[in-house]
Order: sequence, then C-alpha cells, then structure tokens
Amino acid sequence: MISKTALVGGMLGLLSACGGGSSGGGDDDDTPRDNENAPPTAMIANLVSPQPLSAQLALDANASTDPDGDALQYQWSILTGPAGHNASITDAVAPLATLVADVPGAYTIQLVVNDGTVNSA
Repeated sequence: MISKTALVGGMLGLLSACGGGSSGGGDDDDTPRDNENAPPTAMIANLVSPQPLSAQLALDANASTDPDGDALQYQWSILTGPAGHNASITDAVAPLATLVADVPGAYTIQLVVNDGTVNSA
C-alpha cells in the first residue's frame, strides 16, 4: 500500500493506493507463472502541498503499471472524510482525477487499478 499526505487549507488528505486482488488461496509463492496474469501496481504521483481549501486537488495515477502490459482501468474513491463533508472526485474512473473537498479535515482517498482481470496488489 502506498500513502500520500497533502495539506489543503487546513484539510489533511491521506491518499492510499491499494487493491484487493488476491483471494488468499493456493501456495504462498506470489511469483506469477508464465501463463498467469500478474496484478498491476497502483501509484499516486507526488502531490503539491499546501493548497488553499478553495483549490481542487489533482490526483494522478499515470505512474501505475502492469507487468503484463495490459491496459489499466482506474477507480478513485473517498474512504473517509470529516463529519458533514460532501466531497467528491471528478473523473473517478480516469488516471487524472480531482478531489473537490468542501470541509477542512482529513480525507482518505483510495486508488485501485485493474488490468481487466485482477485488482492492484
């Protein structure tokens, strides 16, 4: 899991790139076999901080990769935020998205990438 922190006008944003690809079955050897699909890696680019609260926070997943070279699908989501927030993410299924926060405080943002078969590890 990768985490990034950004301060936006007193708003603390914790960004994490994580997935949920493995089912937990089988052996403990995570090395992909020749015919197996390897999971992609979700990466969040460096954030410029601090930002005023009125600014929108750019989210960049273009550094995400897939070892098999498969095309990636993206899903940004807000896991937690301050009480009473009505924040949103525009273009939440694109590699470049925007967090639009409305209340100062801590926001936890998740990025999951998928290669058409499995989510990021």
